[in-house]
Amino acid sequence: MNYQKSILVIIFVGMFGLIQSAAYAECATNSLGTVYCSKYATGGAITNSLGTVNCGKGQCRQNSLGTVKCSKVAGGGAAVNSLGTVMCLGGCEQGSSSMCVNGSSY
Repeated sequence: MNYQKSILVIIFVGMFGLIQSAAYAECATNSLGTVYCSKYATGGAITNSLGTVNCGKGQCRQNSLGTVKCSKVAGGGAAVNSLGTVMCLGGCEQGSSSMCVNGSSY
């Protein structure tokens, strides 16, 4: 019985490791075609209604008024509810272009 539990724990931990390693910084393109990415390894990026890219520590979404909000938690999720309000894991903060870096190809 303990052997079976051990196997299940090992499988679960392995799957969790795969999911975590798949996380990466998001990138978005501004109105001029320039690519910007979050400077955080698991951060978000989104183009706002003015064509500027805003980034954050976690995922970013735009509310019904066009304001970009991002999760305060690195890699944290964000979604817009039925009222057009952005809801974030760990709370939301304003997305910012200062949290972005210029994307480059290697």
